[in-house]
Amino acid sequence: MRQVAIIIPTMDNRAYLEPCLASLVEHTTSVDYQIYVVNNGEPGSCAWVDPRIAVLHTPGGGNIGWERALEMGLAASAEPRVLFLNDDVLFLRTQPHWLSHLVADLDDPHVAAAGPSSNMVAGPQSMAQQLPVPRYQARYLIGFCMLVQRSALNEVGGIDTGLPGGDDIDLSIRFRQHGYTLVCDRRIFVHHYGFRTGYRVFGHFEAPGGWNSREMINATTAALIAKHGQTAFDYAWRNDPLGEYTAPVAVGV
Repeated sequence: MRQVAIIIPTMDNRAYLEPCLASLVEHTTSVDYQIYVVNNGEPGSCAWVDPRIAVLHTPGGGNIGWERALEMGLAASAEPRVLFLNDDVLFLRTQPHWLSHLVADLDDPHVAAAGPSSNMVAGPQSMAQQLPVPRYQARYLIGFCMLVQRSALNEVGGIDTGLPGGDDIDLSIRFRQHGYTLVCDRRIFVHHYGFRTGYRVFGHFEAPGGWNSREMINATTAALIAKHGQTAFDYAWRNDPLGEYTAPVAVGV
């Protein structure tokens, strides 16, 4: 069995998906993985994708959204570790070991998920934060590029498809509530264009109800607080890490 399932929901976004896939294949070494593209767009819009990549089509060929697309990818795959990936991410030739670093982070059984640093991301994963050590225990991880342990995901109840947004924050809270650690691995950098599909589907953040608009943020915040409580939300949604992460040292018998 391959080590990692890479699940990429997409919706009529070849201009970004094609370089994402090309850079992923060209600049990923040392890990055995399978890519699953979940086509939320027109039925023929992914006909160009390399046949070695599994393309999953939604029922009726319609947009079922990010969370349900992740569920489709999870149901179609069996790999023990799963990477949730936006289709507007670009992997760099200078970072061929990005995935092997994340896989190594999850070798610690207390780590449920790990994510890289990027130019377009919140919290300590952002390269705008000048943090002095390479790996941190994170309060939350953003789902644009997040490797999760399938067993831990199943333990905490999987993906919540009923939220208006913030599924990655919700999942981060549930992982930590179950005693797991989240790792922000700043040894890794991936480029993220950000909001490509969101702006097309919902409109710009300045538009009423647009992607990352005040209305959308307020609805997401209210849903997360209703589910987890104000204290848990406030504790999670802070811009500072919980502390440095140091992998446990294996002791010989």
